[in-house]
Amino acid sequence: MITLDAPVWQTLSSAGNDADKWLRCLLAGEGDLHENIQILAEDISHQLSYYSATAYVLPHLAAFCHGLSPKDKVFLIAQMGAAIAAEADCPLSPGTEPFREFEEGLAGLCRETQHLLTDPALPRLLGNDPD
Repeated sequence: MITLDAPVWQTLSSAGNDADKWLRCLLAGEGDLHENIQILAEDISHQLSYYSATAYVLPHLAAFCHGLSPKDKVFLIAQMGAAIAAEADCPLSPGTEPFREFEEGLAGLCRETQHLLTDPALPRLLGNDPD
């Protein structure tokens, strides 16, 4: 995971060109959690476009996701679907730093998703509690 003070952040693009700003707000707990997640998700996947910041944001989100409640994990992971899918339209070259960052973030979010899927409380969290 590339630190948020690394020079590469100045070269990355996103829809609003401020993904690092929203990521910093999210990680610092500033503002509303869900609103910050939504803004960041839109910034890195606007109109299903792939932005270079996406690869660098995902590892931070995966690490952040680990500390969230199951309900907030579901929300974050659901919001990242479009950003992850957009990469398929503009595949990253294996062996590059962006590729490694994207893979690290994807692996982390996948682990969190697997934990959620084995959580017996998941149906209740999603509003599908049969009781």
